[in-house]
Amino acid sequence: MRVQLDSYSIEEIAKLRQSTGLADRQLARMFGISESKIKKDCNLPLVTTTDFVLGALMTNPVSTVSEIVAFVDFKNKVGLTDKEIKETLKMLQKKGLAFKVNETWSWSERLVETFDNKTEKLVAELTLARFDLNQMKTAFAPAIEGDPLMYNMYEINNENYELVDGLCEISFDFDSYSYYLACRQNKNVT
Repeated sequence: MRVQLDSYSIEEIAKLRQSTGLADRQLARMFGISESKIKKDCNLPLVTTTDFVLGALMTNPVSTVSEIVAFVDFKNKVGLTDKEIKETLKMLQKKGLAFKVNETWSWSERLVETFDNKTEKLVAELTLARFDLNQMKTAFAPAIEGDPLMYNMYEINNENYELVDGLCEISFDFDSYSYYLACRQNKNVT
């Protein structure tokens, strides 16, 4: 069973390509696609404030609002106000894509973790190109009670693997591996 990135996910990766400090090879490794696919398919001229804020958090996972403003100003060369950045961060927090500890913000990376069934060792991690919290909450209900932002791990199996269709490129082999929807925070991806 194989799932592939859809056009919306390719657009999201294209936005990250323009809004982060990550090289094409780093993005290719994160999303499990070839560097040539990144160069060929991931070109998009319009990047939003939200894209730049996520890009700042991916590049520097523990950031103050002023550090995010400085990064966005550097990448965008158009000043955004602290208020705009704070509103964007709060929106991302409600969607489970960012979180705040004290005065610093971090990116919540959503990924598929793969474990070998024989050894139970983690053998692969693949970042999702996008994450729709409401869709995933509906799909994994009632397992998410007490975890409204889905920070815990949730098993992906024969019955629900299509949830990640369009979000990543992966071939599932449930006889050999176990797969989990996971959330990682405070990870420097560089």
